[in-house]
Amino acid sequence: MLHRRPFIASLAATLASARAAPQLYNDPYATTPDFQPYDGPRGAFRPAVFTQSRIYPDLRHWWAIYTPAQAFVSGPPALMVFQDGLEFTYPNGPWRTRNVLDNLIAQKIIPPMVAVFVAAGKPLGGTGDAAANMTQRSVEYDTLSPLYGRFLFEEILPLAATHATWSADPQMHAIGGHSSGAICAFTVAWNNPNKFRKVFSANGSFTNIRGGNAYPGIVRHGPKRPLRIYMWSDTHDMSRPDWGDWATANKAMAAALQEGGYDLRFDFGEGTHNPRYAAPHFPEALRWLWRP
Repeated sequence: MLHRRPFIASLAATLASARAAPQLYNDPYATTPDFQPYDGPRGAFRPAVFTQSRIYPDLRHWWAIYTPAQAFVSGPPALMVFQDGLEFTYPNGPWRTRNVLDNLIAQKIIPPMVAVFVAAGKPLGGTGDAAANMTQRSVEYDTLSPLYGRFLFEEILPLAATHATWSADPQMHAIGGHSSGAICAFTVAWNNPNKFRKVFSANGSFTNIRGGNAYPGIVRHGPKRPLRIYMWSDTHDMSRPDWGDWATANKAMAAALQEGGYDLRFDFGEGTHNPRYAAPHFPEALRWLWRP
């Protein structure tokens, strides 16, 4: 595992820089109406920190909940969960999710929804270095097991349910993320199709970090799940000799899903692993995922 630390440290430094200066993502697309603050009733946003995990002990997880403006709610809202939740909530970050949700809900393009944002765990004492934090993120997100799903279902979502209610219908539940957060979202839905039926995957890490490159075979040989999946990747997505090529892996994953008859949309750009290339297409991805 030591040979991975320089990459993890470099990636951690990149994410830390973005967190410290989210204005770096002030891209032209963000001036389009979907990404601008809605001029009307807006959803509420409540951030918190969870420190009592039994599944990931001795770690703290930043999380937050968005609830739609009541003016647009006439029944039980939908639910969508985002991994790397902090990045998805920056007002000047690449995704500007709160603005996008406000606008699309007001336009009745997507249903009113509760959104839960969850960050990967960090040591309770706050002493973990960037490389250690990235390692924990990989443990939670890249591991092909039900453990992270249990963390959501047994710990985070019950907390969120103390602040909001949502539909019990799994067709009204979506989960998504970028990079390792994307493969994590797919793993949760794949293992729990009775709880999540929609997946948003941007530059998903379906590579051999922790066995994710096995997913095309798993999809081909496993029973079909009732999932709808939106995928995004780029020509110059990340590539490493020891883990594989992200663009190739996403193409292989999309091919397996297509062969399996899944409700799939796979968009392919000319950018890199940076979320600034997937983010302009985020509103359209939500439109497609939540179409009737």
